Amino acid sequence: MSARPLLLFVLFGALAVAPVGCAAPIEEEAAEAEGAITADTTLVDADASGVARAQVNGITMTFDAAARIDVANGRRVLVVPGRVSRNVDAMRSFVPDDAFGEVRMRGPRSFDLVLRGDHEINTVLSGLPLWLSIETSSGAIRRYEAAVHLGARLHGFAGPTSIRIGDVRPVSAGNAGDALRYRLDVTTTKTYPTLTVAGAEPRRLSARKWLFDWTYGGVAPVLEQRSFAVSASPSETTTSKVEIRVKKLGLTTKTAESQWTATCEASVRRCIARAADLGECGSYRQVSTCQNEEPPPDPGTASIERKVAADILAKTGRRYAASVLTTRTEAGKTIALIALPRGGSAEWIVAPTVSLSKLVSRPEFKDTWQVARFEGQLRSQHGMPGATIVAHGTPAGGAPRWHFVVDRAGARSTVALEATSATTSNVIPYVYDEAAFRGLAGHLVVDRALAVAAQAGPYAELEVYLSTSAMLAVANGMELVAPADSPVGFDPATEVQLAAYSVWGDLAFFVTVARATGATRVDSFN
Repeated sequence: MSARPLLLFVLFGALAVAPVGCAAPIEEEAAEAEGAITADTTLVDADASGVARAQVNGITMTFDAAARIDVANGRRVLVVPGRVSRNVDAMRSFVPDDAFGEVRMRGPRSFDLVLRGDHEINTVLSGLPLWLSIETSSGAIRRYEAAVHLGARLHGFAGPTSIRIGDVRPVSAGNAGDALRYRLDVTTTKTYPTLTVAGAEPRRLSARKWLFDWTYGGVAPVLEQRSFAVSASPSETTTSKVEIRVKKLGLTTKTAESQWTATCEASVRRCIARAADLGECGSYRQVSTCQNEEPPPDPGTASIERKVAADILAKTGRRYAASVLTTRTEAGKTIALIALPRGGSAEWIVAPTVSLSKLVSRPEFKDTWQVARFEGQLRSQHGMPGATIVAHGTPAGGAPRWHFVVDRAGARSTVALEATSATTSNVIPYVYDEAAFRGLAGHLVVDRALAVAAQAGPYAELEVYLSTSAMLAVANGMELVAPADSPVGFDPATEVQLAAYSVWGDLAFFVTVARATGATRVDSFN
């Protein structure tokens, strides 16, 4: 273990006696630690209420209060209160090879961890654990070390439930000289034209998924104020309280360096080699640990891709070139995240046996932003209350003319719209167009086939995803049906029918449109 500069702030005298109200719980913790706990190292997450408590042989360490940000001598100071179950002779704080922060004893068993200034606060909030050296005045074991991980914790949401806010997490998403960002994930159950968060840079992933990245300078005022708001156009706002807490706590009778020195994970390094956004590859510290290393050996990726492709072919009859996004080991199993067409992904267990575990993110076949935009216009501007868009085409040649299959009042028909702005449109006469009908028919097949396959499990859904993605990838992916060849029938004098065969097993789907009115129907046949 490397030498560490001494940094010891032990304040006794007037502060030597801990508050009376804390004495009983501390004595109970000490008895529990001496009696039942025999482990020499532990690393635990804070519980749902935000309390972090770690126990090893002879001692318990507890952080059960939020940190506070003070201002001293013109600079921010972060104070994290904690306690241990034995009287302390000495405690110091450090990071590998360097003194860092300060320990201020409030009593023989209670203390404050103090980060002095933005540099120290930003460094620890970015994911670098603050290590502690602890010397107790009694017990068979008297020397311990701890690892304290700080982070933001959100709670107390207020506002519309259509805006859902995830935790703030440090990621590597900036430029080479200033990569650290504090990322907020936001999902919505409604589609909004805009979302804003004060001081954060937005990025829209899809119609209802957003990322917001703060620099430390942007997030520091949020942490001081202990709250922030996510505002949606035109007038909806969700607020959340935010506090800094110990999110993970390690305690050991050995050394922090021997137990918790960061190492590069091969899956993170592989992600760095191909990801446009390094924030997708793990935490800021995970990425930082890997960036200066040579690419790790990757003997298994090609083998995993072959195994997954073979499993897909065996279970669905579809040929698909599997691409590994990440791998991890969990409970003795090797799990690979595999890319699916149209932005989806799925997890495969690849060892000890190969099997599809779950669909992580489903492929997107419709532009949900455009669907929500025009649904609103149909209902408010065009006298179609309750209208639901079930399929849409894409304007040809840049003309702002759209075809939508709309369900309303128990009927399904095609509506033609000409967009005049982002918020207004005109209904125009429907005219049958084969290219437009092909686009609409493909989306209708996807919706109907997935509704059927979802009841049979993930392999069935996967087969539909693969078959329909291939079908929609080409303009003539569906076949025109002759009247004599149709098992479900149609009137060739007034209707046109397209077929998608073997969408799931031998199940075929037939989409029929009335040329004069745009009325549509979908039939399946096995």
